[in-house]
Amino acid sequence: MRRANRHRARLAALALLGALCALDSARAAAPRAIEDVRFVKQSGVVRAEIVLACAVRYLSHTPESGRDVQIRLALEPDCAAELGTGLRSELVEPPAGNLAGVKRIVFDTTVEEHVAWIALDAGRIVRFAVSQGPMRNVLRVELADPDTALESSDRVPDATVPPATTTAPPGMSASPSPVARAPVPTVAPRALGAPPGTSGAPAAAMPEAAGQVAAEAPPPERRPLRLVQPAAARVERYVVQLAAGAEAVAAGELLEPSAAEVLYVNERSAGERSWQELRLGFFDSEAAARSRLDSLRVKFPDSVIAVASVAEQDEAGERRLRAAQPAGAPPGGSAAGALPELSPERREALAAEANDALLAQSYERAIQIYARLADDPGYENRRGARERLGVARERNGQIAQARLEYQTYLDEFPDGPDAERVRQRLAGLVAATSPSRPRTEEIAASQSAWDYQGGIAQYYRRDVYEPLDTLPQIEQAALLTNVDLVVRRHGERFDLRTRVDAAYRYNMLDPTPFDPADQLYLTNAYVDLVDHEHDWSTRLGRQSMHTSGVLGRFDGAHAEYQWRPAVGFNLTIGRPVDYPRHAVDNHREFAAFSADFDKLVKQWDVSFFGMMQNVDGIADRQAVGIETRHSGTAWSVVGLVDADLSYGALNSALVNANWRPTSRLTFYGRVNFGTAPYLTTHNALIGQTDVSVEEMLQTYDEAQIRRIARDRTAQERDAALGFTRPVLDRFELNVDLMFSAYDATVASAGVEALPASGPQTFFQATLVGSSFMRSGDTTIFSLRRQETRAAVSDTFVFDVRLPTTRRLRLNPRIALTDRVGTAGEQQWIVAPEMRFMVRWANHHRLDIDLGAQLSDKKLPAPDPTLDTPVEQSSAYFAEIGYWWEF
Repeated sequence: MRRANRHRARLAALALLGALCALDSARAAAPRAIEDVRFVKQSGVVRAEIVLACAVRYLSHTPESGRDVQIRLALEPDCAAELGTGLRSELVEPPAGNLAGVKRIVFDTTVEEHVAWIALDAGRIVRFAVSQGPMRNVLRVELADPDTALESSDRVPDATVPPATTTAPPGMSASPSPVARAPVPTVAPRALGAPPGTSGAPAAAMPEAAGQVAAEAPPPERRPLRLVQPAAARVERYVVQLAAGAEAVAAGELLEPSAAEVLYVNERSAGERSWQELRLGFFDSEAAARSRLDSLRVKFPDSVIAVASVAEQDEAGERRLRAAQPAGAPPGGSAAGALPELSPERREALAAEANDALLAQSYERAIQIYARLADDPGYENRRGARERLGVARERNGQIAQARLEYQTYLDEFPDGPDAERVRQRLAGLVAATSPSRPRTEEIAASQSAWDYQGGIAQYYRRDVYEPLDTLPQIEQAALLTNVDLVVRRHGERFDLRTRVDAAYRYNMLDPTPFDPADQLYLTNAYVDLVDHEHDWSTRLGRQSMHTSGVLGRFDGAHAEYQWRPAVGFNLTIGRPVDYPRHAVDNHREFAAFSADFDKLVKQWDVSFFGMMQNVDGIADRQAVGIETRHSGTAWSVVGLVDADLSYGALNSALVNANWRPTSRLTFYGRVNFGTAPYLTTHNALIGQTDVSVEEMLQTYDEAQIRRIARDRTAQERDAALGFTRPVLDRFELNVDLMFSAYDATVASAGVEALPASGPQTFFQATLVGSSFMRSGDTTIFSLRRQETRAAVSDTFVFDVRLPTTRRLRLNPRIALTDRVGTAGEQQWIVAPEMRFMVRWANHHRLDIDLGAQLSDKKLPAPDPTLDTPVEQSSAYFAEIGYWWEF
């Protein structure tokens, strides 16, 4: 009996090994969860379309406005095979200068089952609107600047005055004066740098509109008693615009700002015209701004009062021309005397960090550090810091500030060894910004029609299993190598884009049925061509689609034609790819057609499709269907109906919906009825030794094979419901409830029937905290319960992602599971894991992942020959690898 128990344990180990190998193979085959990011501008709104490797379902996002947005997604069942399970993190940095201005996008999986998060850094303060895209693997993120978004929560709307805040450049009509605007919130705005909860101006300092006395504001509402009081809402503030024109920055030499003021410059353009705005801020009332304007009228006779948005206030620090002079400092001298001197060790560390940031194109961080070093009087390489500060500002697009830094260098070090080089840099900027020459952006655009990006990764994976009291067994030892490359060319009429994602798995052990020999995978290999003049595009090669009746990856071609602004047509032909090995499947081929109608019924987009697919000369799938999408301010709905005409079966009737009644609460749901998997003649191969329908045709006729395919396909019903809302200031509560059931299959052709699943339920409650332990961390507490025909499981998971330094992130986690089987056995599982992620300059990353799974299983009727009624087993894994992005 003990030998039998060991045999069962070995079988369990083999099953576990098979699952691990399948997951690792999936990881090798799909090195990236995010396949592409497209940027589109339509009707004045810019959006990012994030294309993922598999179908997802949008759940919620937070916040509504800010620089970063966190998007919560549900991963559809095919994602487990496509991406694998466990922790996954990847970074995408879109090309600089993209339409949306997006800096980076991060995809993360967490301890939540079938859930992933996408973090998008917009690079500035914007308002976000997130919805499902035209395909089930596409996510749309609309980004609107606060100045153009309706009813922005960061401003007080005033219908009497347009939102223009700048003085026009020479030769253009001036905007209406913004002095009549009164950005007065219910609670007075907090002064820049003041602690939360303090107001920037007394109630008596309410501004007056032109010729009218502002009404007295009602007393602020009493806030509920809380351990941490939220900060008052930020609003627009007044500034004094000192000068506007092509050389406005030069006028900044006439002014030394006070310690409470910020002197900065805005770069503006309209068509072929470009100009600068020299501004001084910020003031909480018009009266304060006018008083300061009156004191500067002699030096700046054309100065006016303007209004600065919240976004402009946030970016003013990067556009700052000069810090306030300390008391007793000579005119035109450095402001360094106002800051404490740095220690030699701190200077060396900062200089190294700044150089790394400059090489890594993290220009904002480099500017911050070089500015500090340049203003440190004891730093012996201040001249180098000043020059690199100008270089960082120039590469960051801050041309006016870069010119000022180079001029400051020459004023302070006119005879230095590098002065000639700095003069050449300054002369180049002056020439580039001259009206008679093309602008820097135009020169860069003409020289960068081609661009590329990609990455190379290698991971070593080792799994050790120790059943009962036997010796440890090495169940897996493999080296995974992933390569992806994207090459683009942007032209006036045509855009060309090619992408390749390939992987190779080198097996260091003898091959087994669960762990095959070395394999090459090809996930994507295609070429895109877009014609902007005639509104058509095509993609040729290995690719993925989740629309128009196409069920995922295929080898073939896809073409789109925009016949009218609201009407488009799509044609797709190819061969399905069930598993991303490099070989082409020559047994099946299909053709699909769809017509897309935007706003066909009010706010509803509708697509009609039809597709025909054959396998070895007989009908495989003949489907028609409809896809609908609705995206509004509160509701987002996606619907799908897919029916097979040849079988007379409903493959899917699906509805996904999101409802956002308030900015702090989101409900989401899903209902689906259909078959599992989709009914195709190819399903007849399930459980057979034959590898193709062509081989089965030697034994069965077409009608029999179609009957077998029906027998292998089950009817499925699933539903999900959940909500998301912030709680306890720094946490977000996510609650998910899911139900699924599938009917029994029919035994035939030597394949046994699968029994009905019965009702299967899954409940999960998750608290996700931000900056709970320290700034920038993510802390997750998750409790879930799963009830199936085989067992009832309760699991508690603690997961924290801790940024210890700028380059190192630690990710400890532990999962505790109590599982009770229908036969009465009880199992306790403890699974600790530790992950180290190190990122350094030039887009290099090192990952180390160590984990274990310790199990105690109490048998309901223990064998008397065993020493203990408890079976103990353990498994360990280690994974180490690197990722180099270029």
